[in-house]
Amino acid sequence: MDHENASKVLEALQTLRSSVAEGNGPDGELRTKLKDAVRATHLALESETDMTTRVLVQKPVEELTVRLAADLNIYHAVATASAEQHALSFEHVVSKADNDSAKSLRSRLLRALLAFGSLEQNDEGSLVVAPSAMMLSDPAFASLFGKRQDFLNAAYKALPSLLAADDYRAPVDPTHTALQRAFSMNGKSIFDVLQTQPETGNAFGQLMNTWGAHGSLLHEVYDVEEMLADGFDPSISDVMLVDVGGGWGQKSIAVKRALPHLLGRFISQDLPHVILAAPPSDLCEITAHDFFTTQPIKSPRCFYIRQTLHNWSDDACVQILQRLHEAMRPEYTKLLLHEQVVPQQSPSTWTVTQDFNMMTLLATSERTEAQWRDTVARSGLQVVTVYFARDRASESVIEIVRTP
Repeated sequence: MDHENASKVLEALQTLRSSVAEGNGPDGELRTKLKDAVRATHLALESETDMTTRVLVQKPVEELTVRLAADLNIYHAVATASAEQHALSFEHVVSKADNDSAKSLRSRLLRALLAFGSLEQNDEGSLVVAPSAMMLSDPAFASLFGKRQDFLNAAYKALPSLLAADDYRAPVDPTHTALQRAFSMNGKSIFDVLQTQPETGNAFGQLMNTWGAHGSLLHEVYDVEEMLADGFDPSISDVMLVDVGGGWGQKSIAVKRALPHLLGRFISQDLPHVILAAPPSDLCEITAHDFFTTQPIKSPRCFYIRQTLHNWSDDACVQILQRLHEAMRPEYTKLLLHEQVVPQQSPSTWTVTQDFNMMTLLATSERTEAQWRDTVARSGLQVVTVYFARDRASESVIEIVRTP
């Protein structure tokens, strides 16, 4: 590409950035494609030195500066001031430190946050929290950032030595992963490890809920009205949807809010200690159930499982699915798995990140379509269709039925 055309591309990118900053950027599939294209271009422009510097130095420094800013409550202070229409300047945030050494640290930290992009400066020079970093402006989330970071980084750091010791074979035992190696708790599950660190357990649980809250919603990937509501028969069952392992029912509630005219009961099931603090809802019933045991709800219109089976081995998934098989009415009940489906080509960075998270923490994996079909078939059920997420990063929906 010649200089003139490269300059035009640069101008278009600057215009796009301004539009996004003003809230007028593209959404959905186009937004994802633009992110992928920009990232691919960035990588193509990197030199060998750029790549090694990014991995060895820049990413760790970005991590630690975000953590320091969270510890110092900088994101919350900046976001609160912006919301109250008295935005803070760079100099004001620095001046809040008690002495010259602390002011020097704050100045260097703010420069790093601006360079890495979690803070921005507007045309007036005031600081604002970047939209992508707004989660860190929540004191409850930010206060536990370091606990999450320590927990995950310790496990990531232990993975290479674990794999080397096991002759570079993928872990298959959930009590013998990098996590147990990191915390010297071999033979214990991730839940056992977290029970020894209650504050970390709380932080980790909050993170899981946060990640789940920002994934695709069922009705965004699957036509709930046409595929479920149109065939709903209250004479068979008055239950429209059972969210198996659904925690506090956030996803079921999201569907009901988006489609308030849907008939039938919505039920979320999870273990007693999970639902103990669930807030009351008039949109979804919250009940206790262990999905390895007999399913008490018979012949609902739909069983729904979201981001749960990837926590379990193939054999465990077959057991869970068999319990649902027993409760499904042939030619009526549908089972919808809302999980990552790893593509054969060009997986997203989030998909492969989650795959290594599963390997590191649980000795499981994200599955390809072929792997999902095999696991489902072993349970006696049949995959009808896979509805792929259009952004290639969110979870897809796998529609399953029980044959007569």
